[in-house]
Amino acid sequence: MTLIKKTYCWLCLLVTRPFISDKEYNLIRDDFNAVCRLRDVEPSLSQFVNEFVKFKEFRSVVYYRLRNRFRLLPSLFFKGQTALFIFSEQIEGGMIIEHGFSTVINAKSIGRNLTIYQQVTIGCSKGATPVIGDDCTICCGAKVIGGIRIGNNVVVGAGAVVVRDVPDNVTVVGNPARIIKRRETQ
Repeated sequence: MTLIKKTYCWLCLLVTRPFISDKEYNLIRDDFNAVCRLRDVEPSLSQFVNEFVKFKEFRSVVYYRLRNRFRLLPSLFFKGQTALFIFSEQIEGGMIIEHGFSTVINAKSIGRNLTIYQQVTIGCSKGATPVIGDDCTICCGAKVIGGIRIGNNVVVGAGAVVVRDVPDNVTVVGNPARIIKRRETQ
């Protein structure tokens, strides 16, 4: 990473901060803190610049949060993940996208602390989109389709096709998805 790109990123952050709402700032901060927990690093402004410069998926989440208002300024040097599409109406903080290639996120609402891996499709069927709860993980190649509800603390296994509601505290796998594990609530 060159010094010029890092300096440019710092300048973009300083220029855009006064123009974003506290809600947008807090959501971006929550997303960044979740990424830091995943990578086991301390959150700092220099770490934010590092994540923003190195990881297209993180940039795409930041651009989604800003709703493209300030995208031109940083995107001159830093493109988002080109095959990652985020169309959801509401996504709470703490979203992590790992390897977001070929991923579509189109949900009515998504709760806090969602982790999504590559080639995931969260999409509509007959005009209805899913509602996803808090603390969920959607693994590689999974499909979550239609006006269904995914509960809190759910893991959707790799390659699963979810077309029915999923209760809280479970792991689902297969096509169609079925529960293979229930977790005790605490």
